[in-house]
Amino acid sequence: LGIVLRGTMDFRVGDERRLLGPGGTWRIPPNVEHEATAGSEGAVVIDVFAPGRDDWRGLETIDAAPVWP
Repeated sequence: LGIVLRGTMDFRVGDERRLLGPGGTWRIPPNVEHEATAGSEGAVVIDVFAPGRDDWRGLETIDAAPVWP
C-alpha cells in the first residue's frame, strides 16, 4: 500500500487506472500486475510492503539524511 505526499502519480492496478495526487492512496493485492509513473513534476510517496520484500533485503543502504516534504 502507499500514499502520495507530494506531486502526482499515474497508477494502474490490474485493469484500473487512476491519477493520484497528494493524499491519494493505493493497495496492490498479491500477484496483480501494476505500474506507476510519476507526473511531470515528480512525486514523493510512501510505499509499505508486508511482508517485507526479500529482493530488497540484500540491497546496499546509504547513509543519507531524510528529506521531509
